[in-house]
Amino acid sequence: MIIIDGSIGGGQILRTALGLSCLYKKPFQLINIRKNRPNPGLQEQHLQTVLAVKKICEAEVEGAYKNSCELKFVPHEVSKTNLDIKISTAGSVGLVLQSLLIVGFKYPLDVKISGGATYGKWAASVDFVDKVFGFWLRKLGMEIDIKVLKHGFYPQGGAEVEVKIRPTDFSSPIVAENLGEVKKIELICVVSEGLKKKNVLERIIQTAKQEILKNFSDVKISTQAEYVATLCDGCGVTLMGECEKGVVGNSVVGEIRKSSEELAEEAVKVFLEDLKKDALDRYTSDQLIPYLGILGGKIKVSQVTEHVRSNIEVVEKFLPVKFRIEKDFIVV
Repeated sequence: MIIIDGSIGGGQILRTALGLSCLYKKPFQLINIRKNRPNPGLQEQHLQTVLAVKKICEAEVEGAYKNSCELKFVPHEVSKTNLDIKISTAGSVGLVLQSLLIVGFKYPLDVKISGGATYGKWAASVDFVDKVFGFWLRKLGMEIDIKVLKHGFYPQGGAEVEVKIRPTDFSSPIVAENLGEVKKIELICVVSEGLKKKNVLERIIQTAKQEILKNFSDVKISTQAEYVATLCDGCGVTLMGECEKGVVGNSVVGEIRKSSEELAEEAVKVFLEDLKKDALDRYTSDQLIPYLGILGGKIKVSQVTEHVRSNIEVVEKFLPVKFRIEKDFIVV
């Protein structure tokens, strides 16, 4: 039984452990789950991820309930690959997908998610998972098809997303170092129809483009922007920079008392910080760690975040590998 202290990080530890446990049939016990968070223990998106992976491998589970601070997970053979997941709150759809994508590295999955949010605070948007992180997984040979049938925002959620994942037989080490010159930037903006009168979408797009062009005056910017029907009002932005050897991205969600212009400026600021470092963005960096553990290799990251460090600690418990951090590089 692998013992993991959940106080070293947040839900990312759980998601990585669940995916690797299912892949390698290794049981684990997670204690002090999200101990240092304002709302410790399992929240809705964590719980639904546990239950989804439980179904996939018919796992024996103890502690799978809301606010639980300890979980025991004993996986068996993968038997169920068609999943219908229901998120009763505005829990992040993107976060739920993280564990499933790890499982999907070796097993085909067809997933329907009802409820939850496609854009949420402290979580990668579904568009980021598809366009940015998904780019790197597709480069490894995985087939990923993500269809957003309905967007959802806090506090009511209500998203509808269908995901098809097909595995890869990729076995070469991952190499993602200097990404090269920026060729194009894609700006995705999703806004609820209830905010149309305030021209929220148009204001976000205008401000984001202005901020980008201050730094990359000649770059081509494409936009994918729409007003959508949602259960409650909200908005979100995803940015993707296409470079010669890869992509860099960021996503943010609108908040009360934050103007459209402030949201756009925040999204672009973090995006450009990472884009200028000629490396993987800070969010892709930690999400790619489990695959780096499986395949080996070397990546250059914009930041060695706490998520990166805690994810490395978890992966080293499941796999016979050792990570090294050498300035901006992570090597296995």
